[in-house]
Amino acid sequence: MPWPPVGASGHVTYCLGTKDVKNLQDAAEPGTRGTAHRNDTIEVRVDELSREVRDRIVARWTECVLRTYSRETARFLEKERDPFANPVGAALRTSLGPLFDAMLRGDPAERMVENLDQLIQIRCVQDFSPSRAIAFLFDLKAVVREQVADPGGEGGGRGLVEAIDRQVDTLVLHVFDRFVKYRDRIWEVRIGEVKRRVATLVRMSGLSEHDLDPVAGSKDTTV
Repeated sequence: MPWPPVGASGHVTYCLGTKDVKNLQDAAEPGTRGTAHRNDTIEVRVDELSREVRDRIVARWTECVLRTYSRETARFLEKERDPFANPVGAALRTSLGPLFDAMLRGDPAERMVENLDQLIQIRCVQDFSPSRAIAFLFDLKAVVREQVADPGGEGGGRGLVEAIDRQVDTLVLHVFDRFVKYRDRIWEVRIGEVKRRVATLVRMSGLSEHDLDPVAGSKDTTV
């Protein structure tokens, strides 16, 4: 199913169930409320959705990422608001929301991955395998299904779910590539540091590289 339809005004729309109608109507500006249908759904624009459902989705998605850390660390990441004392928490707050908005707009994956660049760099230096580091992207699928009305029906909820699924599947490939690039760069830095330390020790010991070469040192130079 294609992305939810775009109306004459250019706004992407889909249908929410009755449990979301009141919140959206309370949050909507005068004159922007959607139109109720016989099946007790209301057609709303994504900019109205963003006020209520979008915030819930981003909040739940953030909780999923926090659960990848220990309970004590997760509590600190959530509570500490100083970006200098808590760069990981700051990266979460500035990455996930804009990324979800980009998904709603249907931005290309090459552009969306930029929203995660800081978070990817942080997680690649932490004690995560590549799969664990980026698994939080798949959590978004479950969160969207949990928060939207009738995700398996024929309405806009299903269209949103399928669109997000496609976005996540494509984005994961780009995020993995970027994670591996940063992880390789870290290893290059570490290898370079080891070489510099070895060179320093050699100079301090007065030995030459020839003295440290096991092949050269094993050659019999006697006649």
